[in-house]
Order: sequence, then C-alpha cells, then structure tokens
Amino acid sequence: MIAQQLSDWQLSGESMNLLAKIADLRADYRQALSWALQAYMDCRLAENHRGEASALDFLGIAHTQLGEYSRANKYYQQALYLRRAIGDRWGEADSLGLLGDLAEKLGRPRDALRSHEEALSIRRMVGDRIGEANSLNSIGNAYQALGDLGLAQRYLHEALTIWQMVGDRYGEAVVLTSLEWNCFGTQRL
Repeated sequence: MIAQQLSDWQLSGESMNLLAKIADLRADYRQALSWALQAYMDCRLAENHRGEASALDFLGIAHTQLGEYSRANKYYQQALYLRRAIGDRWGEADSLGLLGDLAEKLGRPRDALRSHEEALSIRRMVGDRIGEANSLNSIGNAYQALGDLGLAQRYLHEALTIWQMVGDRYGEAVVLTSLEWNCFGTQRL
C-alpha cells in the first residue's frame, strides 16, 4: 500500500480500517481480521488512538462473526477502555453496543441490557439519534429475551418513532420485525 511505503501510518491505518469494514460487509471475516490487525498496528504507529480503537472493534466484529466470542469480547473490552481513556464518547457508545450485541448472542440478556442502556445514555447525551434508535431497539430485544414484553414494546415503539423521524426505512423494518416477534409473544397483532 502506498501510504505504508511513504510511512504515512495515519493514512494507512484509516485505509486499513475502511478495508476491514468493507471485508466485514462482504462477509469475508478472515480478510477483515487481516485488514483490522494491520489497521491496529498502523494506528498505533501513528498514535491515532481513535483509529486504534476502531481497529479493535473491527477485530471484535470479525471474531464474533467467526464464532470466536472470547476473543471478540477481549477486543471490545480493549476498545472500550481506550475510548474511555481518550474521551471518545461516540466511540464508547459504539463499543458498548457491540458488547451488548455479543452478550445477546451469548444468551445473556441482562448483560446485554446493561451495555445497551449505558450506550443509550451516552448516545442521548451526544445527540446521536440513529445510535439512540439502535440502542432502543437492542434494549427492546433484551427485554423481550427476559420475558418483559410490555417494556420491550415500549422501547421498540420509541425506536420506531426515531427511525420514522429520521426517515430510515431500513431501521423501521428492523424494529417492525422485532415488534412482530413481540406481538406473537403477547398474542396481539
């Protein structure tokens, strides 16, 4: 890569993070691991701590998709620690959301709930409406897993309202799917 040849570690790290994201979107998780690891090393050389934390999250995402949950948790925890150390509140909420998603995947809805509630608080504080809707949806899903369908519906409806306000049809569809599952659980369609 040209940025590496020029020893522009900042640019190289950012480029590698983008490549890791693209590989993840293409479900090429081994390649995502490779790019994210290179991004992590380049960002460390550039002392780009935000990029370093993003690379750690991408490593966690790839390991999650590969079913390597303990490794994923380790990377998410490292990213969260780093984001808190540098005061990156937006990134902190993202890392908390990833930890919550992992807990949900592992069948630990109470842990998922804690992470998503903390992420929600931060997202509201920084004004991240899309992140707020994602957190609300995740909290609704956690309550659903815990069997509290009334609270689940409350959070899911709140998420739906935000998705409609920002005009995100995909977000609406995700929440409507969760609401449909919730309604089947309460026999209300």
